[in-house]
Amino acid sequence: MAIALPPRPPTQDDPEALIPEARERQRRRWLIGGASVVVAVALGLLISVIAGGSTLLGSIRGPLGLGGAPSCKPAVLIARFSLQGAGFFGEQAGGLVVKNQGNSSCALPARPRVSLQWNGHDLAGLPETPRADYRPDPAQRLTRTLHPGRWAFAPLRWSDWCKQRPWNRGASSLSLSLRLPTGTMEVRMHHPSGTPGPQCSAPGHPSIFAAGPFYSPLPTGWNL
Repeated sequence: MAIALPPRPPTQDDPEALIPEARERQRRRWLIGGASVVVAVALGLLISVIAGGSTLLGSIRGPLGLGGAPSCKPAVLIARFSLQGAGFFGEQAGGLVVKNQGNSSCALPARPRVSLQWNGHDLAGLPETPRADYRPDPAQRLTRTLHPGRWAFAPLRWSDWCKQRPWNRGASSLSLSLRLPTGTMEVRMHHPSGTPGPQCSAPGHPSIFAAGPFYSPLPTGWNL
């Protein structure tokens, strides 16, 4: 009577037994090799940034669309502002204009941070808020980049000033403080003698000074 023998267990020298172990060793080698490459690349980037990474970061941000023109500096800007009667009692409207007199483009903030000042001090009780009621000319577009020699315009509106008017004794002392990411600049009023400030039409309401985002080109008929 023939007896069936049990299958022979594989030995360490059996090629079939070595295949799973060899595959596992190969997988570990791939994982270790990949991790080494990632660490080497990260160390290389870190060393490049420390050694002068602005160029490297610029080369990375450019193709990815993460970068752009540097923020405008006060030293390369010319700025003026104007406020006139807006057709409503107790309200004046106008704008802030800035020109890039540098040799390269620079970036403007989404909306200027401004405050009215007299003799270098902010007018008390006059908070600055966003202006959302400006209607741009058909040719005007929102802009964040100011090219060399070009102007940008931000609409302004001031309403109901019921406090003291110290600038009546010297209108030229009324100015605007423009706060940029790179610094603050004082902006003089265009034709200051014609802007005594808005009338007090609602004594119980707070005075509001509102500024809108930058547009380009300048509004039609805007005289500098």
